[in-house]
Amino acid sequence: MSDNNARWMVKDKTGRIVGPLTTVQVLDLISQLILSGEEMVARHPNGEWISISKEAEFYDRLLEVLSSGASTDDDPDTKGPNPVEPQFELDHPGFAVTEAAPTEKIISGPSEKNPESDPTVLQTRTRPKVIDLKELKPKSKKRSKARRSKLPFFLALILGLVGALLIFPSGKSENKMRLIAPRKGQPALKQAEIEKMFKPVIAEFQKDNFDSYRKAMNILVPVAEGAPRNASVHQLLCLIYRELWPFTNQDQKDESVVLAVSKMTEEMDPGGVASATCRLVSMMIKGRVPDAKNLVDSSIESYPTAAVFYEIKGELTGGQATSFMFLDSRAGASYMEKAEQLWPQWLKPKVATAVFAEKSGNVSLALQKLRETLQVNSQHDVARAFYGIFTYRRLGKSEAAVEQLLPIAGSRQLHQPIAAEANLVLAQIYDKFGDKSNALKYAQKSYQLNPGGRAAQNLIRRYGGDPSAIKVSEDLVGALYIGDQFYLKGDFFAAMAEYKAAFEVNKKNGLAALKAAKCYWKLNQFKEALVWLDKAIGADSKLIEAYVTKAEYYTERYDFYGADLTLRKAQSANKNNYEILRGYALLELKRNNFQLSEAYALKSLKVHDTDLQTHIILAKAQLGMAKFQEAFVTAAKVLELDVNSTEAQDTYVKVLAAVQGVDAAVYYTKGVIENYPRTLGYRVILADLLYQDERYTDAEMMYRQITQIDPTKKEAFWGLGRSIQAQGKYQNAIDPLLKAATLDPGDANSSFYLGQLYMAAGQNEKALKNFERVVGINSVFPRAHLFLGKVALALNNFELALKEAEQEQVVSPNSAEGFLLAAEIYTQQKRYSNCTQELQKALKLNVAGAMTYVNMAKCYRLSGSPDAAISMINIAQERESGLPEVYLELGQGYEMKGDNIAAIEAYNQYLVLSPNGKDGAFVRQRIQSLGK
Repeated sequence: MSDNNARWMVKDKTGRIVGPLTTVQVLDLISQLILSGEEMVARHPNGEWISISKEAEFYDRLLEVLSSGASTDDDPDTKGPNPVEPQFELDHPGFAVTEAAPTEKIISGPSEKNPESDPTVLQTRTRPKVIDLKELKPKSKKRSKARRSKLPFFLALILGLVGALLIFPSGKSENKMRLIAPRKGQPALKQAEIEKMFKPVIAEFQKDNFDSYRKAMNILVPVAEGAPRNASVHQLLCLIYRELWPFTNQDQKDESVVLAVSKMTEEMDPGGVASATCRLVSMMIKGRVPDAKNLVDSSIESYPTAAVFYEIKGELTGGQATSFMFLDSRAGASYMEKAEQLWPQWLKPKVATAVFAEKSGNVSLALQKLRETLQVNSQHDVARAFYGIFTYRRLGKSEAAVEQLLPIAGSRQLHQPIAAEANLVLAQIYDKFGDKSNALKYAQKSYQLNPGGRAAQNLIRRYGGDPSAIKVSEDLVGALYIGDQFYLKGDFFAAMAEYKAAFEVNKKNGLAALKAAKCYWKLNQFKEALVWLDKAIGADSKLIEAYVTKAEYYTERYDFYGADLTLRKAQSANKNNYEILRGYALLELKRNNFQLSEAYALKSLKVHDTDLQTHIILAKAQLGMAKFQEAFVTAAKVLELDVNSTEAQDTYVKVLAAVQGVDAAVYYTKGVIENYPRTLGYRVILADLLYQDERYTDAEMMYRQITQIDPTKKEAFWGLGRSIQAQGKYQNAIDPLLKAATLDPGDANSSFYLGQLYMAAGQNEKALKNFERVVGINSVFPRAHLFLGKVALALNNFELALKEAEQEQVVSPNSAEGFLLAAEIYTQQKRYSNCTQELQKALKLNVAGAMTYVNMAKCYRLSGSPDAAISMINIAQERESGLPEVYLELGQGYEMKGDNIAAIEAYNQYLVLSPNGKDGAFVRQRIQSLGK
């Protein structure tokens, strides 16, 4: 007798395992031809694997189905080859538009003109059927029309749905889910199958609540497995991951799923709308806000009818509606309204517009938008929460607020900030009516979700409670999610506190420690950033991003030894990781070791040939080696990968200037600005180009324009100050550089530029203070000790000057400048033997020019060795015969030896080369004296 309650694991011929399933469910799958008899089964939990056809429970059903003649030989659908890479191209206002690029694959979706006739539209009163294992019930023996060619797809779908039941751990952490990644090597799907599955996916996506996004993911992942080269499928999957991200553990496992899908999309759609979408998502979850802002601006220019880009832009500028305490309604409202206009079926922009409206005081519009949302999706917990909060806070309607908030007070599908606020409102309402018990209960819930909430703390204390005795929620998701919102708004102190709190709860969460480290870096606290990066590595030794980030920080601080050591540690466990190889390429590029940088970049690209950052490093290294044609090819590839990237455009412009000239680069950049006027980064590229070409007036105008558009852009103030300084207007140049220093006091560049400015203006005391500040911020900042030593020498502070010259030698042992400065100091001190020793050290580097030999000749002459001096001058003359200083020193050497004719000849040559030179009067006097 069949045991219908027995549970089974099912394994297909590829080794994939599904289950546990009941006997009834397995029989039903056989009846539908989803199981063909080639699978293996095992009793759950410890049974042995046997062929399903040898299991008595299923043999009769298999025999019955197979003997029924369910052949597909005559089915026209099964004839001909099955396409390996099915694609489809349908307009959808949410994701892309076909006119943007004829080769782009556009996700299917509702049509604005006639939504009723569009098969992807979910009508507002209907609910799509979503397959779930609990719906698999015994059916009649009527033969299914399923084709054998579709069996792998249905099995994959079932596997995805079984996974959906398992992504939530049991117990108190049940609200934390795992993102599901598409598996490689799965059977291909037909175009019709893909399009059919998009109907419920789009419908669920538009509903905009946790369950709908989760269902959309569960359905779409098997589609992505069956269509591994369909960029549109992966584009939508990236967007779904973004919506589910706040409910995940937000650790390396979840992040790796997003990054893997993003990488796949970039490889199949380089420079397209799908890759731009996925790159935006990955940037946002990794906290790369400036990069995301630049990319979304360019994406809006390229795809002006894609609603998702406007929604993302609204979030980046105004904040997420789900964290309404962080919002800037003036900045984000217009973008959310545009997104809602372009895709009215998607409820997320509508809710965001409602929240922005409430923030700006338009309560009636806010409530209207929320009512419209709830009419479409009554299960939209976020809309219910906001409706209840606004109804009480703005209108004072307690009963209406309680009606909305009470059913969702314990919801695990609300973002933590909203849940905390909803419970706080309930506590305040109960407090208003004297219900002490419920007031305290909901105040405690609010405090658990948001320990920083002062109102909840005060309410608890007023009723005799102790907030410190309340166990705070161990929901790491909330801590990271709230931290991300603070980070998005530039409040790095608050973000850091959230990330550190998350790490304290779970010391294995390396991603939380990594995010805390990034906050410290943003706050220019380098040492603390390193401490938290070490914590991240200690928590998760496989978190490659922590190693690479640490190496990048060392590289940015010019600590090349620390960067190299960090990358070696990472590589010991990951020999061929492209990010580590890219880290080495960047390190060597910063060292100006262009050949080795190129080698590492090429090795990295063998592993991941579409990585944008590696291509940029490669182009810069090739440019540094004067491999102009190779650099041009690489730079063109950079644009092909991401034409919207500001860094990509900057790289291309630099190479273009080297290959075709500055005028060609300026013309090209102006064209980019004309096409993308809202992307400020392109204007910075043009300004830098003009400055480097010594067009200082034009550069000044461009930098000034940038600072007027964005008064927080310190790089533009640097450029403005330096452009004005290059025109000799020192006093006018001070204000822009001081403004840059005020914007970011911890950035050594501002003080360094100010030091150079004061030095050029002859204000050496002020220059000294600024160079000392640079060294205090970063003791290995390039040439900081050198300039500090030069200023000290100008102030006749020989002790400090010599100390800084020696420190420069330690910091930059491969540079001759520290040794030359020391030689100059010893010369002024008349310690000529020390001078020659320093110059000999400089000559050993094989990087010294003719002036080094001139200086050495001077030291030999002044120490009483004219023959040695003349031998040094002869070498200098061989290296650079047109250098006036050569003949000045040669004349003095011959004069010392008593060869007046040779001395006069050398002096005359100096006047030929430099008739108006600073030593002209001295030389003429010596010629006249020797001639007598």
